[in-house]
Amino acid sequence: MTAVSETVTLNGTTAVATVHSYQFIESLTVSKAGSGGANAGTITLYVNNSGGGGTITTIGVGNVIAGVGDNQTFLGMHYVRASKTCYINGVAWGLDGIEPSVGLLLRVVNPLAIGPAETTAFMPLANRFVSGSYKLTNPITITGPSRVRLYRTSTTGNYISGMFEYMEF
Repeated sequence: MTAVSETVTLNGTTAVATVHSYQFIESLTVSKAGSGGANAGTITLYVNNSGGGGTITTIGVGNVIAGVGDNQTFLGMHYVRASKTCYINGVAWGLDGIEPSVGLLLRVVNPLAIGPAETTAFMPLANRFVSGSYKLTNPITITGPSRVRLYRTSTTGNYISGMFEYMEF
């Protein structure tokens, strides 16, 4: 769980190998784009360097603005290294319609342990609001190694975005 980053220069539609091997992926971002200022097509991170073995995650097109590259993944997670402590200070969400009930869960698991289930660290009551936020009076304390992940669900098919605010020491 050592934090590393890598810049990979893409060349169109041919798979490009990464230099490093990765076990935990927190996010992918586009650092430089062509004339449109965003990825023109979907960028896929595959299991192996030849573009096979299954998809790990993607940078899509049109998830935020129709017809425009997203320039980043939207995984909604953070890895807390073994020597660190993460403090969740708040949770926020927005949606593009009215929901009878918005499902929003902040869950935690040790990604290095075998067999443990994720546990729910925070589940705000979020009904029928187009957007909302919770600023926590007492931060949720998460010690590493842990993966913190935000899950959201829609009962009516609305697009829901969510985020959690954190500090880590």
